[in-house]
Amino acid sequence: MDCRTARLLLDFARPRPAELEPADRADLDGHLADCLDCSAVFRAERRADEAIGRALRDVPVPDGLRGRILDCLAAQRDRWYQRRLIRLGVAAAAVVLVGWGAWTWLRPSPMDVNLDLFAEAVNVLPASAEEVDAAFRESHVFARAPRELEFNFALLARIVRADFQGRLVPVLEFRHGISDAWVYILDARHFNIDTIDIQRRGSGRFTVEAFPSHDRQFAYVIVYRGGPLEAFLRRSRPPAT
Repeated sequence: MDCRTARLLLDFARPRPAELEPADRADLDGHLADCLDCSAVFRAERRADEAIGRALRDVPVPDGLRGRILDCLAAQRDRWYQRRLIRLGVAAAAVVLVGWGAWTWLRPSPMDVNLDLFAEAVNVLPASAEEVDAAFRESHVFARAPRELEFNFALLARIVRADFQGRLVPVLEFRHGISDAWVYILDARHFNIDTIDIQRRGSGRFTVEAFPSHDRQFAYVIVYRGGPLEAFLRRSRPPAT
């Protein structure tokens, strides 16, 4: 495992190491044992977490505060339930009367089943790079879907934002059978994409690849597992020159 892959996986190792697969955790521990720089970053993050935790735990709590809070919450809950039950009772009576009257006088016919509505409801994710870009524009997010590799957007499972080196960035999550791929979209205004190369890196169960866009406004970091990256593409990648 190299330093870039290790630092990418550090976020998965905190605060609960169980978020990493055992093989990835073992590779990360081995790298931290051998790499002074990554080990220093790891220890600094842990010290910061521990310092924040101690500060929160050291805040003095007045005597009897917990009991007073619980008593106040219980009283408020009882009053809320009483008002809620009264309102629900009145509303339920009104609904029953209105519903019975409507049923008695109107006798509506059974509703037809429209399967097209189901198809429209589930077909909400973008199905192309252009539709992903349109979704970003509607959300006022400065990002662009990758064109350098022809991803099969029919496999797009969701679009989220995730932490990447301390900054929230858009992430395209693809799924294909037991395989998963996450495409982190990095803005060149916030990341030095000139430092990115296209060499593939493995860390056990995860593989990491990265490449810049043609206009170098964005860079794409791809983390995938369960199979080759080609499983998420419409066609094989051209050979490297």
